[in-house]
Amino acid sequence: MLFSANFISPIEYKIGMAQTVTISKQEFDSMKETLDIFSDSGLVKDIKEGIEDIRKGKSISLNEYLDR
Repeated sequence: MLFSANFISPIEYKIGMAQTVTISKQEFDSMKETLDIFSDSGLVKDIKEGIEDIRKGKSISLNEYLDR
């Protein structure tokens, strides 16, 4: 998941048999975004291909791209 060090740790509550976890809105939004990304199989495929391209050295720097 995509998390930042700025997130506050979740808070767990247990009342009898019921359990809840409270998280920040920022962390919740980040989790939703991550789920949206991973639920799109085409996007996941594109990300994996991009990572593989980087591993194979098939990438350029931002400056090289901007100089085009």
